Parts: sequence; C-alpha cells; structure tokens
Amino acid sequence: MTKASGGPIKRPISATEGLAQVIGPLLNGLLIGFSIAAPVPPIGLLCIRRSLAEGQLAGLLTGLGAQAGFGAAAAMVAGVFLGSALWWLLLSGVTGRLRTRVKPAWMVWINRASGTLLSAFGIIALARAASPIFQALTSP
Repeated sequence: MTKASGGPIKRPISATEGLAQVIGPLLNGLLIGFSIAAPVPPIGLLCIRRSLAEGQLAGLLTGLGAQAGFGAAAAMVAGVFLGSALWWLLLSGVTGRLRTRVKPAWMVWINRASGTLLSAFGIIALARAASPIFQALTSP
C-alpha cells in the first residue's frame, strides 16, 4: 500500500511497541553499565571487604565512590562538548547576523585571508610531522 505521494503508509505503533522501543535501549545501557562496573577486581575486592567488615551500605558506598571517578570524567567530556557547542552556536549566530552587512568585495578578501591562514596551518603541520623523519634520515 502506498500514499498518493508514492511512499509507503506507516501504521501507528501500539503502546506495547512504543514501550519496547524505550525499554530495549534502557536495558542495553543497564547491561553495559553493569559490565563496565563489574570487572574492576581491586575495587570489587575492596567493596567485598568493606561489606563484610562494616556492612552492606559501606560496601555500596565504596563501589559508588569508585564510580564517581568515572562520572567525573564523563562530566568533563560532556562539559567540553557543551562548551564547544556553545562557542560554535555563538560564532555562527553572530556571523549569520553580520552576513547581510558584508559586501561582495569584502568577501573576496575574507576568503583570501582565510585560505592563506588555512594553508599556513597546513604547511606548519606538515613541516612538524616531517621534521622527525628528516632528522632520522640525516643523523649518523
């Protein structure tokens, strides 16, 4: 069956199918999180020792404390991503607003300057990459 536009007709999904679409990824994430947390033997042994010596809560807090280090790293990565996204959003927003004020003659010079700078960065990167190779070839 197709629509007048030629595409297939999509049937609405049921509540059960919608729930399955949410539960599936959630369970996958739970399994991945469990498998990442479980195989840390030193922390696992410390968690077991504290659970036996001081009780279940102490063991749980020991394990969660170890995970906080991973959480801090994830938070740092998320912060870097959000900071970068904010920078690019501001840069493109300001540039988009100024776009109508830039005359075609100015665009020619902006393009030339941008091309020159990008070429210079590329040449510098190639020179730095090639420098150790040349030093290795010329050293006795």
